[in-house]
Amino acid sequence: MTHNRTLRETLQALPRRIDTPYVFTDREGNRLKDLLLSFKSACRGVGIKDFRLHDLRHTFASRLLTSGADIVAVKELQGHKPMQMTLRYALLAPSHEVVAISLLDGDSNQAAAKNYTKTIQSVVAGKERSAK
Repeated sequence: MTHNRTLRETLQALPRRIDTPYVFTDREGNRLKDLLLSFKSACRGVGIKDFRLHDLRHTFASRLLTSGADIVAVKELQGHKPMQMTLRYALLAPSHEVVAISLLDGDSNQAAAKNYTKTIQSVVAGKERSAK
């Protein structure tokens, strides 16, 4: 599994049980059998409403792309087979490079960002049409 320093530090901070190979366990050290139930219980315990386990996947992809990650890397990390699945997040990709290079044409940053968004939207729309 690919991971970063934040995940490694978070997992290392969890209380460890040497009598079980599992990371997430119940009080007796048994693996959690129903992760969804445990997730809902944890959300309820801290007052989070209207949040699904799957929302974490969306957050992961969104944060990667807004941080400038390559869309192919995001596709692979998400485990998406078709690129269309990942392209849904492409609108979140930073347009800073497009905006910067557009300055050579004398375009304003706002106009360049709109053009970038239109381009990505047309790519996504074209992929969706071809998938049907």
